[in-house]
Amino acid sequence: MKINTDRLYEFVHNLKKAEAGYCQLAMGSLYGEITNPMFDPETEKIDLTEVKEQIGAEAFLTLYPVAVDFFLSNEYPDHQTGKLWNALDVFLKKYDKKLTHTEKLYFTSMRSSYMGVYEVVDVEPGQSFTLHDLMKKNSEPIVVYEKELSKHVAKWNVLGARIVNVNEQSNLAAGTLLLERESVDELTAYIKRIDKEMSKHIDSFGDYPDPKLMIKKLWVKVIAEAWLRDEEEASNFVGEGDSELASLLDGDSSTEDMVRSMSRLDKEELKSLMDQQYQEWLDNKNPDLGNKTPRQAVKSKAGRNKVIDLMKHIENTQQNHSGFNGPLPEYDFSWMIDELGIEAKEMVG
Repeated sequence: MKINTDRLYEFVHNLKKAEAGYCQLAMGSLYGEITNPMFDPETEKIDLTEVKEQIGAEAFLTLYPVAVDFFLSNEYPDHQTGKLWNALDVFLKKYDKKLTHTEKLYFTSMRSSYMGVYEVVDVEPGQSFTLHDLMKKNSEPIVVYEKELSKHVAKWNVLGARIVNVNEQSNLAAGTLLLERESVDELTAYIKRIDKEMSKHIDSFGDYPDPKLMIKKLWVKVIAEAWLRDEEEASNFVGEGDSELASLLDGDSSTEDMVRSMSRLDKEELKSLMDQQYQEWLDNKNPDLGNKTPRQAVKSKAGRNKVIDLMKHIENTQQNHSGFNGPLPEYDFSWMIDELGIEAKEMVG
C-alpha cells in the first residue's frame, strides 16, 4: 500500500512555535540518547547539525524518518489545556476533508504504532514478505505487501520496523532499520529487561491512557542505538561480515571475491559447486559448534540452536547476494534442513 506522506511532512515542518517544540524534544531525545547515553532531553538541547557531522550524513538520513515517526506517535502534555497533545490528532483534524478514507485509517493506526524487532521468514520478491515478531512468543506471521521493498529484503533479515495495520493489511512505516543478526538476541533481551523495569513504575505515568503502549513506543531508542552501533562497527570491519558463506564456498576469500568469481560460472556449474560445498559443510567439524559437525551438533538442544543460527546466517548471506540483490542464483536450502532433521517451525522463533 502506497501512502503519500508529503502533506504530513509538510505539516510537521510548518508546526507553530509551541508545537514545533514537541518535535524538537522528540527528535533531540532520540538523536541525543543514541549518541550520548548521558543525554537528558529535559534539560539539554541538541544541535542536529552536530549530530549529522558526528554520525555521518547517511546514518542521519536513515534515522530521520525513524525520529519523525517517533514524534508523530507520541503524546505530549499541553500546559495550556492540561490535556495530551499529539501531532497526528491535529493533522487528521486539519486535513479531514482532504484525506482519503484509506489515508485516515493509515494515520490513525500509525498513532498507536511502535517500532518492534522482526525477522523476515519468507520473501516473495516483487510481491510481499512475511515477518515474525521477535518480541512476542508464538506470534502469528505478518504478511507485508510491499512490492519494492520485497525485492531487497532477504530471508532471515532482522528489521527494526513499525507495523501500521489498515483493513487487515500490514504496512511498514517509512522508518525501517536493517539490524545485524549477530546482535539481535542481546537487543531483544535488553528491551525486555527495560520493559519489565519500567512496568514496575506504571502507576507514575500520570494521564497517559495506555502506559504499556507508551513503554513500547520507547523501544525505538534502544533499537536505533543498536542499529547505529552496528553501523559504526561494520564500517571498521569492512569485508568481514559474511565470512561464513565465503569460507564455505571459496576457502579464505572475502565474500566480495567469492561472489565475483562465482558469478562467472553458469547456473548449472554454480549449483553443482554449491551442492558440493554445502554437503561438505554438513559433514565437516565446525569450531562454532564445539568442533562437532552440524549433523552431530543437532542432537543436543544447545547444539541444535547453534546449527539453526548458522543455517539462517548462511541462507541470509546467500539471499543478500542473489535475485535483485546480486549476481548469485537463488538457492533452495530445504534439503539441508531436511537432512539435519530440523522442522520448519524450529527455524521460526
